[in-house]
Amino acid sequence: MNLMNNMDSENRVVLNVGGIRHETYKATLKKIPATRLSRLTEALGNYDPVLNEYFFDRHPGVFAQVLNYYRTGKLHYPTDVCGPLFEEELSFWGLDSNQVEPCCWMTYTQVRFISSPSKLRFITSSVNIIDYIATLSFFIDLILQRFASHLENADILEFFSIIRIMRLFKLTRHSSGLKILIQTFRASAKELTLLVFFLVLGIVIFASLVYYAERIQINPHNDFNSIPLGLWWALVTMTTVGYGDMTPKTYIGMFVGALCALAGVLTIALPVPVIVSNFTMYYSHTQARAKLPKRRRRVCPVELSRPPRLPGQAGPGVCNTGSGKLPSSNAPSTGSMDQAIRRMNANRTITKDVILPKMA
Repeated sequence: MNLMNNMDSENRVVLNVGGIRHETYKATLKKIPATRLSRLTEALGNYDPVLNEYFFDRHPGVFAQVLNYYRTGKLHYPTDVCGPLFEEELSFWGLDSNQVEPCCWMTYTQVRFISSPSKLRFITSSVNIIDYIATLSFFIDLILQRFASHLENADILEFFSIIRIMRLFKLTRHSSGLKILIQTFRASAKELTLLVFFLVLGIVIFASLVYYAERIQINPHNDFNSIPLGLWWALVTMTTVGYGDMTPKTYIGMFVGALCALAGVLTIALPVPVIVSNFTMYYSHTQARAKLPKRRRRVCPVELSRPPRLPGQAGPGVCNTGSGKLPSSNAPSTGSMDQAIRRMNANRTITKDVILPKMA
């Protein structure tokens, strides 16, 4: 029995976090490897051999949730701690904030909606719209699996599940490169609109030209049976992709194809310098902002208040005679000098006020 008690005491660990002592077993701390608590040894500076405990000057409320995570495998968010502090504590203990339970994330989302100053702007934000669409596709998939599984073309309806890929756009909050790209497209919206307009105009014109050019001569291998097929060919040619699935066979059609390729190159190349200049500008601004020093909170120096003078106490630098009077000295005191300067300034002001009217 004593042997078992000794083994239990050897496997027990005492953790003093912020003045609150916690007791657990070493096996419990080994459940989550590659963390600070899983690497505790007596050689660390946090260990106190006298009290036989490890001391950490950290937040005790957050550590209670961290220790419960080692015990139960579920990490919950404390309600009396702000988000940045909780993330800082998790990073200190070597844990990831993504390991927080989904119930806490739902509560966090609700708090974001309640505390947002503008509910309409919060609902219509691009990140939340992506969440709405991805969630809607999930429910559509569930409905189709339950009610439309017997349909022959049900697989076509499951195409909506691909919308979940749009959640990748939420990475723009964490990637500065994607933010720069989005800002570049926003600043170049006019140029991009002009590019699309000229592309559509050229596609329609060259699709009609190649359709009628291939019909001028008798050609049994004509690929352009309609103008919509010519639209596909004109788009591929103007963007210089060139699949080769449709090619003109007549000389006039080849001439039209050459003009279409040249027009596509010129149309696409014209707005590119403007887009590149906008990208360079935003990229340089981002790099300059990253190099700026972080703003630190200014701490005002503490001003020592002067202690009140007692009737028998002399000022600094003046010895006390014990009688409550200052020692006699031939040098004028500071108070008498200030009074003399004030009198001289007052006399000068009075003299100016008297002399100026007479001169006038």
